[in-house]
Amino acid sequence: LTRAYRGTWLEIGCGDGNFLERIGKLQPDARLIGFEPGIEARNAAKKGIEAIEDYFIPERDLPKYTPDVLICRHVIEHLPAPRDFVAELAYWCN
Repeated sequence: LTRAYRGTWLEIGCGDGNFLERIGKLQPDARLIGFEPGIEARNAAKKGIEAIEDYFIPERDLPKYTPDVLICRHVIEHLPAPRDFVAELAYWCN
C-alpha cells in the first residue's frame, strides 16, 4: 500500500475487526475505525481498533471521522434498501 492509504480507514460493519487488524499490520500509522452495532465491536476494540458499537450514519459520521478509505464489506446484502444507503454515502462523501 502506498502512503496515500495511511490515513483514516473506516469500516462499516467491521465485525470482530479482523480485516482492519490486517490493514493495521500493513499500515501501522493508520487510524482504524470500525462501526459494528453488535457485541463483536468489543472484540475489535481489543485488537486496537477504534470500535464504535453503533450503526454507521453517513450524515453524522462522515463529517466527524473524515475517512480516507471507506470500507463496506458484508453489509449491503443485509440492508432493506441498499441503493438508498449507497446513494446517501455518495452524497455525504461529496
